[in-house]
Amino acid sequence: MVAVSFEKEQYAATEGGNPVYIAVELNADPRRTLTVPLNVTLVNGTGAADFSGVPVSVTFNSGEMSKTFALTVMDDSNDDDDECLILTFGSLPVGVSADKPDTATVFLLDTDMPRLAVSYGAPNYTAAEGGSPAVITVELDADPERTVTVPISVTHNRGASEDDYDGVPVSMTFSRGDRSKTFTVTAIDDSAVDGDERVALSFGPLSAEVYAGNPSTTVVNLVDNDSRLMLVTASFDTRTYLIPELAHPVVASVTGTVTVEWDVVPWGTATVPAGDTRKRDESGGD
Repeated sequence: MVAVSFEKEQYAATEGGNPVYIAVELNADPRRTLTVPLNVTLVNGTGAADFSGVPVSVTFNSGEMSKTFALTVMDDSNDDDDECLILTFGSLPVGVSADKPDTATVFLLDTDMPRLAVSYGAPNYTAAEGGSPAVITVELDADPERTVTVPISVTHNRGASEDDYDGVPVSMTFSRGDRSKTFTVTAIDDSAVDGDERVALSFGPLSAEVYAGNPSTTVVNLVDNDSRLMLVTASFDTRTYLIPELAHPVVASVTGTVTVEWDVVPWGTATVPAGDTRKRDESGGD
């Protein structure tokens, strides 16, 4: 009995590249014309338009023990990774059996790169001066399937400068398989009263097929741990208010304008306590 098999169990062909030659072999001279039908199973989203060259069958004449055909992967612009097809034999003629390997898997190697969205992990982070740093996350929405470098841009707000923090890189580099990278921003502990300083991060010019996702910017709040005394000056629009002394109790109302001045702008909310100084009768009986 004649046995038919594929030359190998696996083949690979590159999109837009050279074809792959697949061999079907007999273990003996068929001594007649012999037709071996082929079946194709499409896997992982493979379509009939993704390749060409697979015949419905291969025919051996007397004396022939090997036949080959060329499979070509069509070049398209789709990012269609992991496509493949499986070849098997159909119903074999009488006197012919299938030998191993009786299946052949053909991997279609894609040359197209995915379009990527890059974003920050959150719109806001906090780094405390002398305390916990901020761990900033930069994310891709898919496997880049290549090396991708994402430049980081910095904008200083509310008096922040490069001396107030550390740890922001010039760029982040993603390799094949990477989808998330982090860096750590530390607020420098100094003795200056800095208040609510902020560092805004965005992305620099991105490479082809990479675009800014959401959020495309983030703000690192640098929390100050320093404080100082503030000089408060209060002034009244009238130095003396007169309330007439009456024989019976009355309710007297005195109004005026009090002006409070600071020698610096306070960070946050400041409370100025008010009091009174009594004259003549300290008990307030007058």
